[in-house]
Amino acid sequence: ESISQLLVAQRLPPDWVALVVDRKGNIVGRSREGQGTAGQPAMQKLRDAIGAAPTGWFRGITPDGDEVYTAYQRSALTGWNVAIRVPVDMVDGIAARAAWVGALTLLGALGVAVALAVVIGRRIERPIESLAEAAVAIGRGEHPALPSRSPVNELAALSSALQAASSAIADRQRLLERERETLKA
Repeated sequence: ESISQLLVAQRLPPDWVALVVDRKGNIVGRSREGQGTAGQPAMQKLRDAIGAAPTGWFRGITPDGDEVYTAYQRSALTGWNVAIRVPVDMVDGIAARAAWVGALTLLGALGVAVALAVVIGRRIERPIESLAEAAVAIGRGEHPALPSRSPVNELAALSSALQAASSAIADRQRLLERERETLKA
């Protein structure tokens, strides 16, 4: 009786049940509907689980037909076991909510990643387009204005290389013009 009162004093949710089971597998106390169960054998599945391992859990059905998860732990000092039964719906509901929250968080993170990729892509795209247009202009013999700064080091290096190529082409063009005029004279 005192063990049952101790379990009731724990104020577990109304649909949970706590049991204390002795070494022989008999109920010593129960948090709910405990009258008359002291000394009675615990459910066979609980006795089998307790016999197999000092701690663990399993899914089962109560004599009332309710599906429950039962977690248990054996005391090393007394050899007695404490078991707590929790309705399957409650545990699975929490797990389902956690899965939804995780999925929504993942979707949110994915959305942020895509948005960042678009922003960064646009920051890189503009200088690349500008450099491509400059390369075409250099090919036509023009001396285009090239961007002097870029958020990407490689693009800045490419801009410098195109600037150097444009200057070298212009220098060669001037040299050719001078040679032509020298040959004409």
